[in-house]
Amino acid sequence: MTAGLLSIGTELTRGELVNTNAAWLGEELTGLGFDVVEHVTVDDELERIVTALHRFAETHRVVIVTGGLGPTSDDLTTEAAARAAGVALRRDDSVVEGIREKFKLFGRVMPESNAKQGDFPEGAEILLNPVGTAPGFAMTLGQARFFFVPGVPREMKHIFGESIVPAIGALAEPRTHQVHLRTFGMTESGVAEALRGLEKTHEGLTLGYRAHFPEIEVKVHVRAGSVAEAERRSLAIAEEARTRRGDAVVGGRDEAFADVVARAVRAAGKTLAVAE
Repeated sequence: MTAGLLSIGTELTRGELVNTNAAWLGEELTGLGFDVVEHVTVDDELERIVTALHRFAETHRVVIVTGGLGPTSDDLTTEAAARAAGVALRRDDSVVEGIREKFKLFGRVMPESNAKQGDFPEGAEILLNPVGTAPGFAMTLGQARFFFVPGVPREMKHIFGESIVPAIGALAEPRTHQVHLRTFGMTESGVAEALRGLEKTHEGLTLGYRAHFPEIEVKVHVRAGSVAEAERRSLAIAEEARTRRGDAVVGGRDEAFADVVARAVRAAGKTLAVAE
């Protein structure tokens, strides 16, 4: 089942902020069993957001939209969602009162502009946000179930874990497993040459490469009949990949080259001095 990610914010399209949300969400959705096939970033322009929502509604089953739920004039995501659905905005007074109470906890008075964070497209499901002021919401457009969440990473991650994962769990197809291998001392093309033919001989295998100096990371992703089968096969293929590349493989996903070197130095009873 496919999933798409739509990030909204002019600060992203201008390069003023790095879109870490999309990377995190892509990895989480992949782990759940979704095929994440598209990341799109749109600036804070109403018609362009509406156009993106319409297209995603016809091409994916699950869509997560981040950003644009704040209280300022350039926060247009909720309005765009209502327009895309052809429904009106409705204010939830209990949500507004909850935001007002959060301000009181800090000894402040809620600016009236924050009241717009209590507006939702008619018929949308509200996703509560206990760690921030902007609630999210969920709604169906076309063939897709959309989840709208704040762009603040801490708030987005909380709503994803508490509200979105339980909602999409039944839609996922958990039949994949991915193994990460880190290499050192080979070029990206050299690693690819060493693994030539693996995808043709192993059904359901997709190899991915990521150059991150001084390492090349290889992702061994297998889709099979079950998670257990996918894990078994991906581990076996990863071992075959290790054999093909010999001592160029220095570790797995959480084993950076510096960590491997430090461990080898300690195991040998040696010390290492560096100067900059």
